[in-house]
Amino acid sequence: MQGKPYAAGHAEKQPIPPCYAAVAAGVGMLLMNYVMAGVFAFKYSSYFNVPVMVGAHALLAVVLLLRTTKLAAAGYTQAAVTSFYRWIWNLFYSEYLVYVLI
Repeated sequence: MQGKPYAAGHAEKQPIPPCYAAVAAGVGMLLMNYVMAGVFAFKYSSYFNVPVMVGAHALLAVVLLLRTTKLAAAGYTQAAVTSFYRWIWNLFYSEYLVYVLI
């Protein structure tokens, strides 16, 4: 008995591109930066506004993780990578606001 070809009934999964390791490394470094900002806020609490420093960097870390999850769910398409890249820059720019408040 002949059935439908496999691809006709199921979407083919695209392999994870080699850039996945680069994305994971970059996201890991940014997350480490946000964690260390919180650590230094506590360590040098006389120099920083601790609630703002920790809260802002926790929020930035959550946004980074959400955008990374969205990138992976989109399958690392060109449009998803472009959007992710734009959000990385938004995170960097938001640091300037944090610096004013700490």
